[in-house]
Amino acid sequence: MSTPEDENDAADAARRAARVARIHELMRKHTKPELLRQAYALGLARANAPEQWRKDEIATTLAELEQRAAQRKAASTHPGRTPNTQTGETR
Repeated sequence: MSTPEDENDAADAARRAARVARIHELMRKHTKPELLRQAYALGLARANAPEQWRKDEIATTLAELEQRAAQRKAASTHPGRTPNTQTGETR
């Protein structure tokens, strides 16, 4: 019998695996300039000079921005439920 903690651990592992898969997909299918354009479109600030970042750093940041955008969208479609920015879950 699984406990709620086991289920949370499994959900966290699944989210991490999906994030890693998305980063690999971004790295494989897009050039660095394309990744930068996508990241800027999702709100990446130019203050930290992302043009000088490595491609994998941009892809990682883009995957995080996409996840946050999905969390905001989920929160807006379910009023009263607050997204947990660490786990992606809503309460």
